Amino acid sequence: MVLGVLAGEAAVPALKAVLAKRPTENSSREHINYYENYGDHVIDGALFGLGYAGGEGIPILIRMLEDEIAESGGKGEAISLIVCLEFTYDRRIVSPLIDIISHPASPSDPNWDRVRKRAATILDRLADEFGYDFGVQFRNLLLAKGFPLTPAKNRQVTPKDRARIREALQIAGYDMK
Repeated sequence: MVLGVLAGEAAVPALKAVLAKRPTENSSREHINYYENYGDHVIDGALFGLGYAGGEGIPILIRMLEDEIAESGGKGEAISLIVCLEFTYDRRIVSPLIDIISHPASPSDPNWDRVRKRAATILDRLADEFGYDFGVQFRNLLLAKGFPLTPAKNRQVTPKDRARIREALQIAGYDMK
């Protein structure tokens, strides 16, 4: 995670390499044992690092989130991936999160309901102009202090995005305020 904060978008290749090292069914027992002991922390750190790095880290996280939902319906890493996207302040996360809240959860699937609620909470924060602007200012303050985080300036949430988010939240039945 710290690598993404300190190196910014330059960390994306290294963080992708960490994610590529996750064990598969063909991995050695030693590799699997390592990840059973330390892997969750390493993977979580790399995922958060991609979020903090921004830039090209964002589409990687979005793609992973979409794959996770397609494969497990939100039962696996979906919440973790959504949390990694939360503080990116990047408008590219709006559409995937709207897609998530647009698909209703069945009463027998509490995991999907949790994923939807978390996505709705993040969308609500993006729609809140004051809170969003504060988050972007904080990110810019870190940039000014020398942290090479990718600025959100060209990918900031717009008033049109905010209106779309509010409409999607209302249609999905989330009265957040």
